[in-house]
Amino acid sequence: MTLSRSGASAYPANVRPFPPLEGIRPQIQDLRTENIAQLAAKAQSLGDVIPLWYGEGDMVTPGFIIDAAKASLDAGQTFYIPNMRGLGSLTTALSDYQSRLHGRHIAVERSTVTPGGMHA
Repeated sequence: MTLSRSGASAYPANVRPFPPLEGIRPQIQDLRTENIAQLAAKAQSLGDVIPLWYGEGDMVTPGFIIDAAKASLDAGQTFYIPNMRGLGSLTTALSDYQSRLHGRHIAVERSTVTPGGMHA
């Protein structure tokens, strides 16, 4: 259930909805979110929504990434890493990148890379 544009609650009395979102278009405020696929389809019908919710880009993977993936597969790197903070070389590179990006030191310990949300 949602809040209507008039602000009247369409929620049952025992459900406390989130407060209205300031600056968010009513078409988006009124979307129900029980199913991400349904939400995505409704959002796409608005016409001016950029579909980032699936995490899939619209460009071909660059060659250097394809080459690195092939080299990793050829080297037998086909298993999940230990469920810690991620590969040391990757978390170090991420720390260095974030430090440059934000203009201040971001410690390696503040970065974690997992193979997916379940592992996180």
